Amino acid sequence: MFQTDEKYERKLKSLQLELMNLGSLKDKLERQLLYDKLSPGAEKLINIRLVQIRKCYIAKLYQLRDHKDGKTTD
Repeated sequence: MFQTDEKYERKLKSLQLELMNLGSLKDKLERQLLYDKLSPGAEKLINIRLVQIRKCYIAKLYQLRDHKDGKTTD
């Protein structure tokens, strides 16, 4: 039981860290779009990456919620 709790805590901390990292990357790319003079192609690539980050962020939030609710077994 103790090992399982420890495993869940590690998984929880890992998910929280991933969310923070995705948030930082998203903020950095959004600032770059606002303040840097970019070519249209670069803007398009950054926007595509931002959509991917948002999707990943939402998926991680669901994992975190499920993990806290005890629905995950990994």
